[in-house]
Amino acid sequence: MMVLYRARVFNAARMFSTLVGHSGREYVCQKLLQRHPTKPALDIHLALCDGKPFVLKPVSRSIFDLLQEFKDDFGNNPRLRIHVDENKKENVLVL
Repeated sequence: MMVLYRARVFNAARMFSTLVGHSGREYVCQKLLQRHPTKPALDIHLALCDGKPFVLKPVSRSIFDLLQEFKDDFGNNPRLRIHVDENKKENVLVL
């Protein structure tokens, strides 16, 4: 006599990557928003920090430096969309 048991399959919890911004805040990636056609390192992600949504946008080093200058010059202008945090090591802007 052969006894068969139904196997239980558990879905593994997916690990999300975390980015720490210059401010010290931790952003936990939740979802891919836009895939870069040729460079996966430049994919744009939705992240959460303290329950609030943010967009993580990796950019090239030259763009990162240019946008940092832009923020320094125009950071107080409410009519412009400027990143709220950044990670210089990873060249990631937080919007």
